[in-house]
Amino acid sequence: MSELARSMRAERDVPALLGRIVTTAVFDIPNAAVAMPTSRKQANLEVALTSRDLIGQAKGILMERYKISSQQAFEILVWASQHSHRKLREVSQTLAETGEL
Repeated sequence: MSELARSMRAERDVPALLGRIVTTAVFDIPNAAVAMPTSRKQANLEVALTSRDLIGQAKGILMERYKISSQQAFEILVWASQHSHRKLREVSQTLAETGEL
């Protein structure tokens, strides 16, 4: 039995029940709406940090291998991403894991 049904049976008091419904609508529902975007933001931040690390690793590999600058390494990753139609983080991950673009 739901809490609402128990409340209706236990209280039999319409004004008190309406007060609980209004309280839930005013406080609980907006809080749930705020919590969802926050968790989505956190997930996006985690993906961004992971992507940043992978791109940094890939740049480092290219810099060491070809003795180039950070900017040049990044431009190579961007070029590879665009020409392979893959996301930059995917290209970077492949390079970090396999050593190949």
